[in-house]
Amino acid sequence: MTSKQQELLAQADTLEALRDAIAKLDIAVPLRTEGRKTAHVERYAIAHLVASAAFSDVRFPLKLFHQDRPDFLIEEHGGRRIAIEQVEAIPENEAKRAALRELEEDEGVHFIQHAEPGEEKRSTEQLRREIRNDEAGDGWVGDSAEREWAAAMIHFASVKLRLIGKDGYDRGDETWLLIYDNWPAPVIKPELAARYFTQHPALAEIFKGFGRILVLDDHGIWEFSANGARYHPHSAE
Repeated sequence: MTSKQQELLAQADTLEALRDAIAKLDIAVPLRTEGRKTAHVERYAIAHLVASAAFSDVRFPLKLFHQDRPDFLIEEHGGRRIAIEQVEAIPENEAKRAALRELEEDEGVHFIQHAEPGEEKRSTEQLRREIRNDEAGDGWVGDSAEREWAAAMIHFASVKLRLIGKDGYDRGDETWLLIYDNWPAPVIKPELAARYFTQHPALAEIFKGFGRILVLDDHGIWEFSANGARYHPHSAE
């Protein structure tokens, strides 16, 4: 979104009315080569958050805004303001590989590639070569996939922690972080991955900035707070 622009997404007196209003929004996310913007992912993520049980304890009536610094702002009855920062957890190289496959209309099955948070950007030619070779790599052994997932979520949370500490960021009365999980990994054991996340030594510092960390995946939303972790499956499941 344009910096400082604010859009009222919904104004509602009840949770049901809010969910009805959000359900009417266009939350389609175009392909990366067909005009996808950060705002598309943000609206998709907030719609799923509002529809989940993780959003059931807000106070009504309220207004929900889409804006910048933070990405979303909730103004509740009684004056409490909740800032929600959103981020997509995906390696930059993986996002570019996906775009290259779209351009080449490559819809085949591919091996998942290992990734590290903050890894060095690769050239387009190198990524094209990786796509052509489609090497299986070393794979994941034991609980390495769960540990890598936890480390990746901590990385993106740490990046956003630095952002909300900068001058001009409106943290409201409480700040949440909404992570859209697109991290490349094999099928992981979600409870084990969540345990490694909650045991990470950097998390205590992250919770000084974020009251909640909400991780959206294909099946539901993990809700992490200083009180523990809960998983909220999507209502259709």
